[in-house]
Amino acid sequence: MKWNTTYIIGKLILCVGMMLLLTTCTEDSTQEGKNTDLLQLVGLNTELLTEQTRLAGYTGYKDYNMTFLGRSVVESGEVSMGVFMTSGIVSPLSRFIYLGSAVDAWESMVEVKQGVDYHIYGYMPVELGGTASIEKLPGESDYAAGAKLTLGGICPVSQYDVCVVSGVQQAEDVNASEQLVAGQYGYVGKAKGQNFVYIMLDHIYASICVDLKVDAQYDALRTIKLKKMVLASEAFKEVNAVLTMAANAPYQVSWEKTAGSVQSNPFFENVEGLTLQTTPTEQKMFGYFAPINDLVNGLSLVCTYDVYDKQGNLLRENCSAANKLPASLANIKAGEQQRIHLTIVPTYLYQLSDTDLTNPTFKIDTD
Repeated sequence: MKWNTTYIIGKLILCVGMMLLLTTCTEDSTQEGKNTDLLQLVGLNTELLTEQTRLAGYTGYKDYNMTFLGRSVVESGEVSMGVFMTSGIVSPLSRFIYLGSAVDAWESMVEVKQGVDYHIYGYMPVELGGTASIEKLPGESDYAAGAKLTLGGICPVSQYDVCVVSGVQQAEDVNASEQLVAGQYGYVGKAKGQNFVYIMLDHIYASICVDLKVDAQYDALRTIKLKKMVLASEAFKEVNAVLTMAANAPYQVSWEKTAGSVQSNPFFENVEGLTLQTTPTEQKMFGYFAPINDLVNGLSLVCTYDVYDKQGNLLRENCSAANKLPASLANIKAGEQQRIHLTIVPTYLYQLSDTDLTNPTFKIDTD
């Protein structure tokens, strides 16, 4: 069989052409990957109010209160921060995921491209629920002037310390000095391995810190095991938090009451029950709520507990005690916190019947 030289040369040229085309396509397809990196969160700073509010003076990750459901140990993936990377367009909501108390660091799911100018807006935690959306400020063509962030359909009472991003700082490396300024949201994408950021958070919810103890006379006869604590609201089911975040200026928040089903979010939960003592609980229990006057005035603290005799026999299971929050909370502001003391006493101190013993009173006080 004779081979046609022209045919063979043509085939060779075609094969070489296809190889060059595939090489070019491969380079094009990986070029974007070469210019893309994950933004590393190297530190948090939470703006606090006065020392009487929330642990003023702390720095680093601990500024954000990771204690919830009455637990100080947070497992990996239980809390995450959501951010919008805005340039000419808005990226979907990306996340920094907390890797847990044992590591005390964050995993990044946030992509940045080298040479792209961003403005970073976001909130924490994504686990709060509801929806998050962002839009340009009225009359503005881009996000450099600020943005309007809406957290829609969220519960006004929560086990989470709800915060918004109020400033970002580009960092050269993990050891860069921290110089966060509120109202600055800009970030420029760098080459791979050079993208680090500090983030400032502001609390938009207020808080109570609850400790409990049992009256000594009562404790001599009965044991109380606390199983759950809930902040309950009859007046508010869901709210929208609308945050106007203008560049180089303090953000503004407005609250919109919405329709919605009643939500119950315990901020302490222990299936077996936490045995209460005659001294206040060392375990910190934090409940958070939107600082709306009409909401605060209608809040109740509801405790669920079991009653045992001193021989360990269960007498009453899943009892409930509700207390209105003190009037002193009426004008509480975002970021402020008030300590609540609960003392469990029998209904009568001097003449105790079985009914009194198994139906104690939860007496509430504040600092």
